[in-house]
Amino acid sequence: MPVLQECSICFEEFDRWIVPQTTPCGHIFCDQCLDILSLSPKPKCPNCRASFTRNQVMSLEKMELRKSLKTLAEVDRQSQGPLVEELVADVICKGDVSKYIQIAVDVFQQLVRTGRENDDMKTKLINAEAIHEKLATQNKLLVGQLRKLELQFSNEGPRARPVPRVSRPATAYGNPGALEPLPERQVEGPRPSEPRDQIMGGINEDNRRTHRGTFEVHLPPEPISREVQRQGYKLSGFSTAGTVSSLTAGEISQITSATIDDIANEVVSHIIEFKPSSNIDFTIRGKVVVVHDTENNRTLINHLRKLEELRTRLAEVSTQGHSRLEDKCRSTRSHIESALSQATSSFVF
Repeated sequence: MPVLQECSICFEEFDRWIVPQTTPCGHIFCDQCLDILSLSPKPKCPNCRASFTRNQVMSLEKMELRKSLKTLAEVDRQSQGPLVEELVADVICKGDVSKYIQIAVDVFQQLVRTGRENDDMKTKLINAEAIHEKLATQNKLLVGQLRKLELQFSNEGPRARPVPRVSRPATAYGNPGALEPLPERQVEGPRPSEPRDQIMGGINEDNRRTHRGTFEVHLPPEPISREVQRQGYKLSGFSTAGTVSSLTAGEISQITSATIDDIANEVVSHIIEFKPSSNIDFTIRGKVVVVHDTENNRTLINHLRKLEELRTRLAEVSTQGHSRLEDKCRSTRSHIESALSQATSSFVF
């Protein structure tokens, strides 16, 4: 069989990359052109139009070796030895099998190297996806905190002055134009210690602080029912309802305004000191969901109780129909409601 030097389809010369192959009909083409012809459902030879399959296509060396073996099978076994050696040696020398073996080894090494690089890139991709998910979660948390802070600042309005940590006269309340302390004060009988002084701290008869904690705020003394002497006039003291019969309307307005200011200052101070936590116990549709973080739960419950206490105290303040006091009371109530909503916004019912 004559051996061609180039493919009759693409006219490329045969070399180590362009390998000649033959069809069952005996025509020789390069392997690339035969691969393209094999893509059709019924490939045919470009020269004789004979049908063939891709499995029937083989290289020239294999074709010659196959024909040689068929020839050897027909020869007598006695004369088979030297003929087989001669034909096989010619085919091996002509096909340069060692060169193809080296090519196969090189391709195999490249495949192994590519597989290892693929595994390394896969590991890096998995790590990158994990880092991306972590950063996305942190970004969502930061965006949520930013929105809460924006909502808090928008609801707070003008910032109230901080609660002072030192004791003040019970009559001044830190407001300009307030009443001066009474020059004379008579207490009829010993004054028993009140539960408010024992729990929250206050001022007893000797003007000494009792039961004050480090983070507690100063509360104005509650009015008591007793008679006091001022500038020669006998006045009835504060009643349990918080009204003074002998004080003027201006004095009552100043005292009420100072009380509302103290409640507002306590609200602001308590909001600043409270640090919310997402690890809390809560209920969903009546079922308790327990998170083992008792300290955070106790902090949240105390915060809610304190806000509820301040709201109750604010509701007990009588404005006597004064528009300015009603506006101040309404503003303080809105701050308390906003603090309650923000404290309960970290969990879902």
